Amino acid sequence: MLKERIKNYLHTTGIPMTKFCKRLGLCTATIYRYLKDDLRLSADTENRIKDYLEKFSF
Repeated sequence: MLKERIKNYLHTTGIPMTKFCKRLGLCTATIYRYLKDDLRLSADTENRIKDYLEKFSF
């Protein structure tokens, strides 16, 4: 699941959420709400995140 991949990436690399979001062009509040199940991301945004995580083998 994408949420678990994001959490694993952040935990393993130690990268701050703000830097992760900046690299993806997202607002930090968007990711926080997504991880808490308060928000659903568009398919385009999900694909951007997946592509980014795959680049780093997550």
